[in-house]
Amino acid sequence: MAAVAGGAVLLVACTVGEATPSTGPGTGSEVASSEEGPSPLEVTDSTTQQQLPRTVELGELLESEFGVTAEEMRKAVDRARADVMRRCLVMEGWDVDEGLIGPEFFADPQPPAGGSAAGASVVAGRIQLVETGDVEGDDEVAEDPQLATPEYRMDVRRCLDEAVDAIADPVGAASQWLDAELGDVHARVGSDPRMVEADAQERRCLREAGGDPYATLNEIVDAAGAVFGEYVEGSRSREETSEVLRDLQRREEEVLAAIAPCLEARLAVEQEVAAEYEAEWLEENGERLAAFIADLGDEVAALADHLVTTPSSDGS
Repeated sequence: MAAVAGGAVLLVACTVGEATPSTGPGTGSEVASSEEGPSPLEVTDSTTQQQLPRTVELGELLESEFGVTAEEMRKAVDRARADVMRRCLVMEGWDVDEGLIGPEFFADPQPPAGGSAAGASVVAGRIQLVETGDVEGDDEVAEDPQLATPEYRMDVRRCLDEAVDAIADPVGAASQWLDAELGDVHARVGSDPRMVEADAQERRCLREAGGDPYATLNEIVDAAGAVFGEYVEGSRSREETSEVLRDLQRREEEVLAAIAPCLEARLAVEQEVAAEYEAEWLEENGERLAAFIADLGDEVAALADHLVTTPSSDGS
């Protein structure tokens, strides 16, 4: 079923502000200078950089503790938040179709081919919202005529905020806690000699690609944010907004394709080094992590009415 998949997430996230860039290795924030000059990876508030790949398996720990997979928990959170959101919109006097304002509204937008560096998923997500298409790319469009009303879009944004505040996300909480705990670990990864060399190699590769690709990507994401904001405010039509965003996405994909080999080479080293450092952290802090997950019991229990578990392969 086509729906406004991922739309509400982008409606809020893209008009309020972008995701905060990581300060771990791979963002460029830890590289001051070298004999070849400063890193070209400029981190700004509007740039979604690749984040350090985390090797600690949170999903396995959550399922072991609660008997529910992380994916099932995420879907339950989406269902519960959709219920809150629909009630909020009804209170504002809007007609609410469960097929349009459902769990899909909270689904994470899928990034386009080319990776997640520098906001690729941000531009694609805006297109998904504006065109109100299915997240899988179906041609069928589930159209909510109320989306043409700026007041409705603003109420959707406010009601989504209310839904997110009302329903806790245990998977997100565990992930945020772990990312915070691993901050110092990832800083050490960035100063590892193997990463210093990988960063230098990436800078050489990016220079050979020509220009300043990250500055270009920043400009594209900023432009997409401005256009999307005008659409939300009602000063741009859906058709015009979609056309501009698709042009920006094409430009973005061209840049990403050009720098992909540079990123992949550094990322391969980064994954290997990070896995070593995180394994050391887990050996020393495994009990603390398990205790934090156990403390999420109330949040998981609150999702009971919205959990739809998948039977295991043995039928249990």
